[in-house]
Amino acid sequence: MSPTPPVGVPTSPFAPGVVELAAARPNPARPGSGTSLSFSLPRAMSRVELSVFDLAGRRVATVAHGPLPAGPQSAHWNGSDAQGVRAPSGVYFARLITEDGVATGKFVIAR
Repeated sequence: MSPTPPVGVPTSPFAPGVVELAAARPNPARPGSGTSLSFSLPRAMSRVELSVFDLAGRRVATVAHGPLPAGPQSAHWNGSDAQGVRAPSGVYFARLITEDGVATGKFVIAR
């Protein structure tokens, strides 16, 4: 059993100093509602890209791109591709690329 942190000390599901991508929420997501993709950066980075890919490996959308500060981050994917077309039900992958590494996660869009 881990000890309870002192009052006023923030807690995070992410390990310090590690690039992490948390599980998408909600998962499964509903078409048109999208899902939130949370991640953590151990330091400010000038190159961050968070993209969604379909099961065939095709990029469906880029959710975040560019410089971001250190710490917990969150981006929302609305469930549409770059042209605004709603993505069909299926399995999708989120890929976070940073200067310090790559993290991936899997989620589902279900009707």
